[in-house]
Amino acid sequence: MSIKPKRFGLKYDPPTLLLEYETAQKKKRRRSMPVKGLAPSSTASKIVDDLVKKNPQHLGARVVSSKQLTRLIQKLLDRQKKPTAAPLASMPASKPSLSSLPKASVSAKDLLPDFGDKDLNKLGDAELKAAKSQMDTAFEATRLKPGDPGYQYDKRIEFKPAAEASDWDDGDDDIEEEVDDEVDWDELLK
Repeated sequence: MSIKPKRFGLKYDPPTLLLEYETAQKKKRRRSMPVKGLAPSSTASKIVDDLVKKNPQHLGARVVSSKQLTRLIQKLLDRQKKPTAAPLASMPASKPSLSSLPKASVSAKDLLPDFGDKDLNKLGDAELKAAKSQMDTAFEATRLKPGDPGYQYDKRIEFKPAAEASDWDDGDDDIEEEVDDEVDWDELLK
């Protein structure tokens, strides 16, 4: 099968190489190839070799220049080496510690660090692991286990009606929309 590449794309998270191409029958296709094995010690040429071995039909020497692939993979590697956010350890600890609080007033919110406006979804692996570790510590410090004072099995709470209006689900449930069986996958995948 012969293909004609149209354009390449990079997706940084998760690291993925995208290829838009045209088949011999003039059909437009898109191939998504996850880039695995990215590490600070990785070399672009090694990763390119692995990708070409796994996808020879789409990335072979007859189809794509190895220099172009190497440049794209180097961009992924460079992006991984850049710190995405300030490490959480360097953030000021504005919340009190467990030992400084009386036992009755300890809550998980009191123990969590103040992440400010940081989006935890955009942190690197190391920073995210540190944030989750801090959250786990706060949870474990406040968790009630069987035998602890205040522990109650199958605790049920009645909630009062919301004081504010919440319009997130104010749609008309009885309206049916006509569903088109024809889906434009190119538009959905963009």
